Amino acid sequence: MAYSATVADGTTIFLDTGVAFTEIRGARNFSVGAPSKGKIDTTELRSSVKTFAGGKVEFGDVTFTLMFDVTETTHTQIESQANLAGSFDRIYVKHPGLNQFYLYAGFFGGLALSYNQDATIEAEVTFTLSAAPEYSTTAPTP
Repeated sequence: MAYSATVADGTTIFLDTGVAFTEIRGARNFSVGAPSKGKIDTTELRSSVKTFAGGKVEFGDVTFTLMFDVTETTHTQIESQANLAGSFDRIYVKHPGLNQFYLYAGFFGGLALSYNQDATIEAEVTFTLSAAPEYSTTAPTP
């Protein structure tokens, strides 16, 4: 089941800048997709019974909407990383009421900008996971 924070509840997202984790300001509508596992059909043509082998595990995506600001360093860093193929990153999410931290490793797989009539810019950000998230009750370090 996916976690979705669609109302302000104090949830914060942080980006690993290599030196420290820096808060990604302006993030909203955070959600985490469920992992899935593929299957590979290994049935031989002469067989009368279908056979399958386990496939690759897809750990899902973290997605969020960002009120994009070109003067925010983390925003421009995310934009740069989203344009680099195979760029590895780490983000973590803090859920305040329960003092829970989830560390995600993966890459920024997409950033779609939309320009609104009120001169604001929204970015739909996709962070594709390369491993299962790590849970902790203390903030992670770079």
